[in-house]
Amino acid sequence: MLRRESRVVLGSLALALSLLPACASERAAAHTSIAEAGPRVSADDFLANVAWLADDARQGRQTGSPQADETAEFVRAAFQDAGLKPLPGHGWFQDFEALGDRKLADGNRFVIAGDEQELGVDWMPLPSAASGGSNAPIAFAGYGVSDPDGRYDDYADLDVEGHLVVVLRHGPGASLDDGRLKERYSGGEGRRQVSFAAKINAAYKRGAAGLLVVNDPATHPPGSEDDSVARFHSGGLGSVVSSLPAARLTAQAGAALLTSLGHDLASLQNSIDGAGRPHSFLSEEAPAELTVATERERVPARNVVGWLRGSDPSLAAEHVVVGAHMDHLGLGHRSGSLEGPAGAGKIHNGADDNASGTSGLIEIARALGSGAERPARSVIFMAFGAEEWGLLGSHHYVDNPWLPIENCVAMLNMDMIGRSGGKLSVEGMGTSPGFRALIQGLNSGLGSDALELSLGDGIPPNTDHAPFYDADISVISFFTGLHDDYHRPSDDVERIDSEGGAAIASLVARATLEIASAPERPEFTRYVAPAKPQSTAAAHEGQEVVGYGVSFGSQPDMTYQGEDGVRISGVRSGSPAEKAGLQGGDVIVALDGQEVRSLEDYSILLFSHRPGDEITVTVKRGEEQLDLTAVLAARGAN
Repeated sequence: MLRRESRVVLGSLALALSLLPACASERAAAHTSIAEAGPRVSADDFLANVAWLADDARQGRQTGSPQADETAEFVRAAFQDAGLKPLPGHGWFQDFEALGDRKLADGNRFVIAGDEQELGVDWMPLPSAASGGSNAPIAFAGYGVSDPDGRYDDYADLDVEGHLVVVLRHGPGASLDDGRLKERYSGGEGRRQVSFAAKINAAYKRGAAGLLVVNDPATHPPGSEDDSVARFHSGGLGSVVSSLPAARLTAQAGAALLTSLGHDLASLQNSIDGAGRPHSFLSEEAPAELTVATERERVPARNVVGWLRGSDPSLAAEHVVVGAHMDHLGLGHRSGSLEGPAGAGKIHNGADDNASGTSGLIEIARALGSGAERPARSVIFMAFGAEEWGLLGSHHYVDNPWLPIENCVAMLNMDMIGRSGGKLSVEGMGTSPGFRALIQGLNSGLGSDALELSLGDGIPPNTDHAPFYDADISVISFFTGLHDDYHRPSDDVERIDSEGGAAIASLVARATLEIASAPERPEFTRYVAPAKPQSTAAAHEGQEVVGYGVSFGSQPDMTYQGEDGVRISGVRSGSPAEKAGLQGGDVIVALDGQEVRSLEDYSILLFSHRPGDEITVTVKRGEEQLDLTAVLAARGAN
């Protein structure tokens, strides 16, 4: 158990005043008093919170679950017990909606030559495809594989634009017992080329109107028990692979479709595998009608917000945010479990991720809320929801702040602080000039409980400080590192280093006090990563560096939940995107006239180009739709 007695934070006042401009002597004296209070968090209290949050009864705190609501209420009660108040006019909870699993909607239909096929028996929409329909002419594209490295391309000399593309499951050589094709695509280097996602992407990239993936007859004999289609299940986060209606057919249904065109499915497969080359073809007939209809459920989520009013009337309108996310992966069904299929149905307690950060947040609230003196500025404590679904809670707050976002002087975030072993990674030092010295000095003030620090200037983009940084707010991120239990059912309370976690919470509490009580707000600086050295080839002027790929310079907003395009949060200075006129908030809806509805669409189309190519980027900006022209650069060129 950590000692509760106060210690003088050696050098903290000098460090803070070197960070921030000097001010009136009475403020400096008050600041000294707060610094010397040196709040400390109890290891027992820290562990007790983690034990409750990571108990099996919480069922992994999945967003939208009753246990997530229990968790939010637990945090609210702890905030209230700590002496925090709800923000006037708002209450404790900031509610919002998250898009949940994809489900089948009404209207799914597949017809072959007037014969309607039975959903779930003869065919099933692929969960990784968007809603849409097609009754276009048929193109048969073998296995749907385009693999130049393997010297095999079902799309060679085949223009499938505007066609409903039919492809076989698995990969070339599926009907063979052995051979180069079998080896490459059944488990070798070509295995990624034969996934459902790869087949959808290859067809989408070529302008197909839709895709049908047929059970190949050699592996799934028509009419046999093996010739079935899987039930529809959501692909979880980011499940829309591309804006292409796509479905899986039984071999029996696929054979009927090919027969209507005068071809035999089994013979086509045998010809491809036997010759080791494609047997693709186009047809002008359109015997099939496909309609895929899916929808995303809307899941309620919430942030918990507690307010500690500042003591200085001239500074109380400004505030520091201290945050941590309280959600985790639930039973591992939706996404994120690194246990793979074996993790589905198992409770992911998330003791470190992020019961530890939430516990630290609660204990800091208690330490500051019960202190003899309040900091000059207000402190807002936030337990974010739906972080595991894409930082949705923190993005929602920054987009819909309860206090003017320009009055937020700094944001301190704790995500996974439970596996310290005496070590701590602190990022964000490059977002304000004096942060590095401040953290070092405060850590020294912990005496025998001081941590071995790893200080970084950069901004990890994958946790809740990121939206605040994007809003030009200085941030500090506290993290004890990944481990073998990360996003697995084994992340349990028994593995938590409670003394280390309590020491980190003590450090964050002191940093919060220092920043909230300093005479002036921290100066915000935007971190610029050091330029990566160019390759020898890139050093030769005018030489194309294909290995670098293309660079556009847009910054996709990874939390955007719409399915009408890709929203960007900003553009890199001097990049092709900036030169073309793109702006943060633009929604990219098409590239070169081809519809873009997801980040996968965008990536497929963008990275099919080469440096120097000119592209047309269609964006929505408010009510306007604009066509912008960009010339792509080589990656690493700007």
